[in-house]
Amino acid sequence: MRTLHAHCKFMIVALASFLFLVQAQDEFRTLTFEGQGRTYMIHVPPSYDAGTPVPLLLMLHGRGGDGNGIAKLTNFSDLADEHNFIVLYPDGLDNQWNYVKDVPGYTGMTQDDTAFLLELLDEVSGQYSVDEKRIYVAGFSNGGFMTQRLACDAPERFAAFASVAAAGFGGMPALCQTPSPLSILLVHGTLDAVIPWQGMVRGNGFMLAPVTDTLAFWSQYAGCEGEVTDTALPQKGESSETSVTLFSVGCDDDNEVLLYAVQGGGHNWPGVDDLISQDWAGSTNMDIGASEVIWEFFSRHKK
Repeated sequence: MRTLHAHCKFMIVALASFLFLVQAQDEFRTLTFEGQGRTYMIHVPPSYDAGTPVPLLLMLHGRGGDGNGIAKLTNFSDLADEHNFIVLYPDGLDNQWNYVKDVPGYTGMTQDDTAFLLELLDEVSGQYSVDEKRIYVAGFSNGGFMTQRLACDAPERFAAFASVAAAGFGGMPALCQTPSPLSILLVHGTLDAVIPWQGMVRGNGFMLAPVTDTLAFWSQYAGCEGEVTDTALPQKGESSETSVTLFSVGCDDDNEVLLYAVQGGGHNWPGVDDLISQDWAGSTNMDIGASEVIWEFFSRHKK
């Protein structure tokens, strides 16, 4: 009897440990939207308790990527386990986001990704105890553009935004005509050859806005009219060819508009130097970790 009792006790402990591990694993799901199956990955931290609402982060991949890939690049799942929040990693159709929907001159993509992502939030919020005042969105490259589109389309749905390696896009001012108080963080390399720091001209106007103009745009949109201060961040010696300057715009209330300018940095995710080829993307800065910086920023904000 003692042996049987001990064995049962061991099995109970082992089962509890197994369930703990399963709860922490990523799960791949499909949401039917406009008659089409849209896939996404969800990460729920092992400390999640349905009785306590938790924050939620929507993390958007770049063009050619997917949710699983951006999860590996950003490592937000580990931060979610540490700080107890849920992460969603959705997949764009054809591995990209349609941030230029209804912008004249763009053809090919027709899907309404704003509507899809908002429905995805509603779906997950109905399944888990989500703190509706602490829903955030971040994106890299094409996902950064989509993040800014969401800031135009649904500023009231999110507590803060973060865009890495993306700038203002042609047509954005027309989409964002109604100013709204918000907090947004930008991260961009001055030697980004994919999304140039100085912008990209098409015809008589910008196809991509200069990063400094993007900062000014969001400052005005958010109602921040204070002085812009710049602070050189400490270098750790791990990426001597780059450095980081933090630009902060003076805002009223609790809003923040920030730009981490990576001097000499390329089209990559600061703090991760082995997943995007520097031969193609340029130098990666290791003085900051973009994921840690973004979550620290998000943690300061709720609606």
